[in-house]
Amino acid sequence: MSMHNFKYPDFLPKTTSRNAWKSLAVILLGLILTISAVHYTKRNVEDQDNHEFALVCNELTNKILTRLNSHAQLLRTSSAFFAASDTITRKDWKEFIEHAQIKENLPGIQGVGFSLIIPKNQLKEHVENIRNEGFPNYTVKPAGERDIYTSIVFLEPFSGRNLRAFGYDMYSEPIRKKAMEQARDSDCVSLSGKVVLVQETNTDVQAGTLMYSPVYKKGMPVNTVEQRRAAIKGWVYSPYRMNDLMKGILGRWDLKTNARILLQVYDNDNISKSSILFDSQINETIINNELQSRALNIPIDFNGKKWTLQFIQTREPFFYSKSKVIIVLISGILISLLLYFLSLAYLNTSYNAQQIATKLTRELKESESRFKNMFKMHNAIMLLIEPESGQIVDANNSASEFYGYSISELSSMSFNDINTLKPEETAAVRRQIAEKKQNYFIFKHKLANHEIHTVDVYSSLIAFENRKIIFAIMHDISDRTKAEEALKEAQNCLNKILQEQSIILETATFGISMIVERKQIWVNQAMSLMFGYTKEEMIDKTTRILYTSDEAYEKFGEEAYPELSKGLIYETVQELITKNGSHKLIRYLGKAVNPDDLSKGCIWCIEDITERKRTEEALRENDLRLNLAMKVANMAWWEMDINSGSVTFENRKAEMLGYQPDNFKHYNDFTALLHPEDYDKAMNAMKIHLDGLADKYEVEYRIRTKTGIYKWFYDIGTIGKRDSNGKPLNITGIVIDITERKQAELILLEQNEEIETQNEEYVQINEDLRQTNEELLIIKNELEKSYEKFRTVADYTYDWEYWKGQNNQIIYMSPSCERISGYKPEEFLSDNTLLKKNNSSRRCKVLCRSFKQRTITKSQL
Repeated sequence: MSMHNFKYPDFLPKTTSRNAWKSLAVILLGLILTISAVHYTKRNVEDQDNHEFALVCNELTNKILTRLNSHAQLLRTSSAFFAASDTITRKDWKEFIEHAQIKENLPGIQGVGFSLIIPKNQLKEHVENIRNEGFPNYTVKPAGERDIYTSIVFLEPFSGRNLRAFGYDMYSEPIRKKAMEQARDSDCVSLSGKVVLVQETNTDVQAGTLMYSPVYKKGMPVNTVEQRRAAIKGWVYSPYRMNDLMKGILGRWDLKTNARILLQVYDNDNISKSSILFDSQINETIINNELQSRALNIPIDFNGKKWTLQFIQTREPFFYSKSKVIIVLISGILISLLLYFLSLAYLNTSYNAQQIATKLTRELKESESRFKNMFKMHNAIMLLIEPESGQIVDANNSASEFYGYSISELSSMSFNDINTLKPEETAAVRRQIAEKKQNYFIFKHKLANHEIHTVDVYSSLIAFENRKIIFAIMHDISDRTKAEEALKEAQNCLNKILQEQSIILETATFGISMIVERKQIWVNQAMSLMFGYTKEEMIDKTTRILYTSDEAYEKFGEEAYPELSKGLIYETVQELITKNGSHKLIRYLGKAVNPDDLSKGCIWCIEDITERKRTEEALRENDLRLNLAMKVANMAWWEMDINSGSVTFENRKAEMLGYQPDNFKHYNDFTALLHPEDYDKAMNAMKIHLDGLADKYEVEYRIRTKTGIYKWFYDIGTIGKRDSNGKPLNITGIVIDITERKQAELILLEQNEEIETQNEEYVQINEDLRQTNEELLIIKNELEKSYEKFRTVADYTYDWEYWKGQNNQIIYMSPSCERISGYKPEEFLSDNTLLKKNNSSRRCKVLCRSFKQRTITKSQL
């Protein structure tokens, strides 16, 4: 067919043959350019996706490294906690871990524990000690003869899976042993290889690993390997179930279906099924090896322990880069068609081609600047650094805000300008990064305002603009560093407080005891002295030794522990027995450490109230006696507040007047009942005492009773309290019903008046008696004269005469008796019976005429 016979299709413009071939040439050229553009776009998008993929992988890697270092810092802090004291109890460890809040700050961690080294010759004693703490089934496992044993004695949280690890000897397992020895010899935190944790059950079995930090004995040197081996006491460690750990670190970062990334973590450099530690999609089937589009292996080194992180991104049917290539392909075809159809309209076609070219150029520039935009706008502090010179190539906005320099200023600076290290030290750091020997550092960086901040740096060597650049991500950890320093300082303060509290508890004057399951695990010195036991005799012994009987012991437990479980303070008084058998009355005050779990123990304060009870009983008896005496004496006490006039008094004071106590609230309620004649006297007595003119208030007055009669009262009181200026505040005293005494005084007064009248009569009678006595004296004188006359006559009479008194007693015997009877007068006077023997006397004349009416003695005669 000749060209002349060629017929164009209907959709082709009818132009000349030359123009038709030109149009065909244009469309052919357009298709060629389209294919080239598709190829270029695909390669550019793939490069960009690869770069973004690498950034995401590096970010995830940095997260994992950051978390591992955080765990290491926690273990280092825990080691310092153990090293600061020789007596860390299970309670101390639990409180320390709870305050660390690891569940909130480090999610995914299985726990934090302490493994103690046990020499072979101390194994039996160790097991016995732990069993005595309340774990009767405790043993070190696995069983078997070994030179050195270790045992997990502390592990928090102490529940769930972690209970399976209690007592496990990690040193008996080679992989764990290797990591423990590495931590011991290097004095650093080490990470073990892949293991199966003893916490695992038959369900949801996960690969495990453990992190160890050595704990050395306090005060021993640890400068060399030999010294560290000699000083090792145990290890603080954390067990990790890898799936739980990685979920805690990364969360659900791989949920996005488009461009989904699979993360697999392998132990060491060996990428095999046996060494896999973690697979982000182990329970899913979305990964198809035939559809894999890209993969990246990133090794990480944690203190000599290597992990390999393998990142794989799947190729999806509607992958973003593919859709963009299709857009470029369709666009190229459409442009070619437009060029063909509009080839005759050159200007329009040129214009459209220029528009399309501009769009494609813009898209290419956007794809190239995407990384830069991400770099600039990321919240993390980022720098791009030239490895050889240390020159800062670029910085993002976060770095500018942190350092206080503009981005242009930072780009003109060297890494040495912001680092406090010497230039040769920073050069060594860059070499380590370039050689991939280390990618995590902690530096002191200088800010524009001359402040020094502590930063941790995660760095890696990346390809950027056709050259190798150090990509560094910084985090300001100044606050964390200060917090760690504050934690150390707080720990020192805590130790000091604990020491001071221990001294206070030991020197307390009352007994203090810590009791767990009715066993005394700690007592103070006062408790020991109170019951006569030594502290060693009381500790680890049940409280039964203090009770008088089993019944009293059981009854106390039945009454006390239900109250303690409610969180209440239980108080009671018990009769207890000392070591020497004497009985004491004891006041108990107790409170549970944890009311929800009484196995945690109770704190008891014990006070010996034996003497106090005796004193109280004596005081009570004295009060009874005093009240009885006051009642018998019709006496009552009272007290008055001087400022307000309010009164407080014994009810008997109102009852003596026949009123109820409620009738008297104020001093005026009493004074209103005073007798009018006694009111001023009572008021003046009170005023004189308050003015200081009398030592006491003392007055007698009459007061009206409810029945209307007046009773006499004796009121006496004195100032009880004064203020700082000496002004009286109150006065207190007693009041006595003296009505009967006053009535008796009135009767006595009447009797005295009668006696005075009688005395006047007696005076008159005495006067009469005096006159009578004078008359009697005259008569006596006359009688004496007569007596002398009669006596003279009788002495010289020849007859025998004798005189008798009224009682027939001989009072006189004449001398003639001796002549007649032969007896002398004195013999008759001393023996009246002689007269009867001489009744035959020739002459007996009795003189009695003056003795017939009254008795007269010899002296009267």
